[in-house]
Amino acid sequence: MSCGAPVVCSNRTSLPEVVGDAALSIDPEDTQALVEAMRS
Repeated sequence: MSCGAPVVCSNRTSLPEVVGDAALSIDPEDTQALVEAMRS
């Protein structure tokens, strides 16, 4: 994140709270969500 690279993380545990709006949070078991996050 500090390097300006896009970040996709799991929406489990405390990761969404840590990354806030700086990353895309997805369900790690939803492969389509991962595909869409990587395309955006």
